[in-house]
Amino acid sequence: GVQVFFDCMVKHVVDEDEEWRNQIDRRQLPHRLKKLTENLFTQFLRSFPPVWSSDQVSRLYFANALNFSLLNGKGNIFLLLCDCLDATFEREQIHWAMFTSFIPSYLSTSINFSLHACFKENKLFKRFVNYFDIDPASPSTYSVIKELIQGMLPYYSSEMGRSFWYRDEHQQTMSDLLQFLENQHVAFNRYFGPNASILELLMGSDNYRSHLETFLKLLSKSTAYSDDIKFAKLLMEVFCSKEQQMPGQIAKTLAVLHGLGRSTLLVQLYGGVLAVKPEAFQTLYQPRRLEQEDAISTDLVKFLETDSYGMTRLHRAAFYGDVEILDQMLARFGQLELDDEAKQAVRLVLLEGYTPFYFAAVKSHEKVCSNLLIFVKDIFPDLLTGKSTLFNGFIHRSLNRAMKSENVEIFQLISKVVKKELGHAYLLDLLIATDPPTFKIESTIFYSCWSEKVFNAMAKIIVDRDGTVDYKCLNDLIFNGKELARNALQYVDAEHLQGLLSVEGAYTFTKRVFDASFYTSGVFYQLLKMLKNFNQTQLLDFVKMITLKGDTKIVKSCGSFTFSTVRLSDPTYCDKFIKPFLGNYTDDDLVFTENDDGTTTVHAERAVPRNSFWGDFLRSTITSSLDNFETRIDVDSILKCLTCVSDKLGGDHAQELLLHQDDRGYVVIDLSQEIVKLMLKRLPENSQEEVKLKWKENVPPMTKDSFFHSTEGFYSLKMAKYYSNVLQFYLDFGSEVQLGECVDVLTSVCLIDGQQRSVWSYICEHCEVTKTNELLKSVLETFGREAVKKLLLHEMDQFHLILKALSWGEDIDGRLETLPQEIQNDIQQVVEQKATQIIDEVFLHQKTYFEGPREQLSRDKYKKRLNILVFVLKYSNAQQLEQFVEKITTLQVFVNIQKTRSIWADILIYLCDETRTKNVATMNIFLECVSQRLGTNAVKELVLHKIDDKPVIYFPAVRGEEKMMEAMLAHLDTKNRKKIQRQVNEFLDTTFEVPSDGGFTTAMIIRLQCEQYELLDECF
Repeated sequence: GVQVFFDCMVKHVVDEDEEWRNQIDRRQLPHRLKKLTENLFTQFLRSFPPVWSSDQVSRLYFANALNFSLLNGKGNIFLLLCDCLDATFEREQIHWAMFTSFIPSYLSTSINFSLHACFKENKLFKRFVNYFDIDPASPSTYSVIKELIQGMLPYYSSEMGRSFWYRDEHQQTMSDLLQFLENQHVAFNRYFGPNASILELLMGSDNYRSHLETFLKLLSKSTAYSDDIKFAKLLMEVFCSKEQQMPGQIAKTLAVLHGLGRSTLLVQLYGGVLAVKPEAFQTLYQPRRLEQEDAISTDLVKFLETDSYGMTRLHRAAFYGDVEILDQMLARFGQLELDDEAKQAVRLVLLEGYTPFYFAAVKSHEKVCSNLLIFVKDIFPDLLTGKSTLFNGFIHRSLNRAMKSENVEIFQLISKVVKKELGHAYLLDLLIATDPPTFKIESTIFYSCWSEKVFNAMAKIIVDRDGTVDYKCLNDLIFNGKELARNALQYVDAEHLQGLLSVEGAYTFTKRVFDASFYTSGVFYQLLKMLKNFNQTQLLDFVKMITLKGDTKIVKSCGSFTFSTVRLSDPTYCDKFIKPFLGNYTDDDLVFTENDDGTTTVHAERAVPRNSFWGDFLRSTITSSLDNFETRIDVDSILKCLTCVSDKLGGDHAQELLLHQDDRGYVVIDLSQEIVKLMLKRLPENSQEEVKLKWKENVPPMTKDSFFHSTEGFYSLKMAKYYSNVLQFYLDFGSEVQLGECVDVLTSVCLIDGQQRSVWSYICEHCEVTKTNELLKSVLETFGREAVKKLLLHEMDQFHLILKALSWGEDIDGRLETLPQEIQNDIQQVVEQKATQIIDEVFLHQKTYFEGPREQLSRDKYKKRLNILVFVLKYSNAQQLEQFVEKITTLQVFVNIQKTRSIWADILIYLCDETRTKNVATMNIFLECVSQRLGTNAVKELVLHKIDDKPVIYFPAVRGEEKMMEAMLAHLDTKNRKKIQRQVNEFLDTTFEVPSDGGFTTAMIIRLQCEQYELLDECF
């Protein structure tokens, strides 16, 4: 509310107040406002700290008034700040304030400019970009251009972009952006990013005709697009998105390129444009139509002579569909005595580039296409056989272009002619022809078809067998390789789906879909899009298939390796160089595939028992959170499946899915109970109650096997989530009999990875505190106080769990606060009795307590390590207190193989993440404890402890962590606080000072040296 009020209040000042404008022009700000501006300027520069300030490679977010006001739609505040900067600093200096406030460093993720918030008015963009429009050679300019194009013109959301840019106000903003790119041509020359988004935008509105011309000229002059092939590829990508273009824009683009003298580029584009917008070239070029006498010549040179667009007489005859003239020319070719060189020349005309066959297809001349294929089959039969001629041959290229331009008519015509003249089998070979060097199915037309209408047109041709419909071919083609099935099934329509189901039935179809997929979850997502078109019988088969138990599946090695076939003749070679990299497979599992180039590709596979598909899918969501994007898709698939089954087949069949068991028991036990509750809601109310009752009656009692039988290969966090899911299920739905051994099972200790662990210890260490407290509350309500005490006080490695939790960085006192007072008192006594022993353990095995597990987030390490230190201070005896500061500043923990740091230094090196954590509050508690128990001199010693040659307080200071700075200084005496604050200020001034000529700060020099490596990578 204050921000909105202030933004409205200053609107008059920045827009209309003449006295204010005169003050700015004379560079005469009131003293206090000038002082504020100087302080803010310093803050802006500190958004770009030197790389030594943190071990982490993540974006450092700073509270920054410039950034915040613009990104949050407070444009008048932004303009006021700009005015103040203009009146106080040189333009070159302000340039760096803007750069550090908005442009991310080489280690960061992009800030991106929010279209709707940042530049709602042109004056905001003009003011912003003016600060960067100074030195074309500045190394910062490339980053600015990259951010502007990728942020203001998001290629990932064309609809959002158009809704913003098609307003009248923003035509001037586009003009200013293009002018900036032109002024900064040196940096723009190096930029090879998603320019297609700009072109799509400019071609999508008639208001941007002049802007389109300007941008095309910019691209044409750039180094990146001086290459005709690259430029043609970019333009065709845009041309193929026809639905986003205004009429005449392709013709306008071609006219501009013609005016720029890009004739070779136009030749590259000609054939492709004909498939997208045939009339676009009419004003630039039309092939001359042949006369009858043009076909009479016996001079081969004349036949093969090309015009400026590479069109021979044969091309022109094909273009206009002049069958008689074309046949005469083909007959002449057959009559001429052709030597090898002449034959090669004819082959080039017929088969290379945009061929006569392609032009005939584009112009819908079916007879011409047929005659050309017959001629090639008779004269050059070798060109229609073999893998190397199928892929990227003249027919394949023509089909591929039709597919990419989504021209169904051309695609159908070519397919029809090929099937007629070369046969159905040849057409199928053509559609699945792979790139010979790699033979990857991603290169096939069938796989790479991303258009639903083209795919279903292709399917219609495939299933048509001389007037009868046969779906077996399409079925075999779809399931000819895992990737093919996964891709093709995204686009199959209802008609063709029913045809596919008719081949082998819904049961077998569903099984083949699962078998053709690497991941069960991805299959369900695809199948759900088809389930709405299943009839009742087919849906029953689907349910039967996904709940089938006792089947087998083929498990393949993650990778494959290609070796010289000669080497594999050595029996020891396989043992030394292949099997160690394929995993736990035997000789019998190895599969050898010989390649044409004298090599053999080796992978491993074996048949293993399969749980049901439904069970596998549900268990794939075991440890997932509903906030995770991929899991939301999985959960949505589960719920839609249940809804579909319930609606079409009734609650009984939906119950079957919730009550499904495999060899590990009820599959829902493993799931997040949030998901289970959502699943239940998809059933009718009476069915929900029946399911709960059957769980209560039939779920086996909780034992160790309920937890430990299926966690092999789980990492700790996943194991903890799994354990909490199982426990929550039993607490929610279990009977007294099923829960009889619950507490004993939870506290039973096993040896895992050399450590004593219990089920409850995993839950306590790795689950969120709120989740653990929720489970403790349920245990208290179900079993009483003694059960809760047993959970918290059972022993592992000679320590009670509540003390063992110190090694996980838990706030032990905080955990106890949520318990009833009587339980707190009992546990507190145990903690006080054992505290001295555990504190000695902390410093005897400091690596165990302070290095932390690899998967632990850095922001968690910060808080958890401070929690350990707070506990040590609170419960230390006099001798332990005396040694405390020395121990945490001298005992070392590993940073990497070659480097160590003190315990205390290794905390401060990490980002505090002030906005999302309680790290500042925990630091306050810790230093207050130090001050109370050891005095302010101990605080001073910690604050000035050095990492390399710098006091630790410099690290949060240089990262802009003001709250952490305040926390560290707050517990010093007044004299030392002021002294250390001055030292910090002097250091920051030196590090971030911008010379009056706009040169680099020390921090920028270090950072930009590293950024050059990223820039080189991007350019190449």
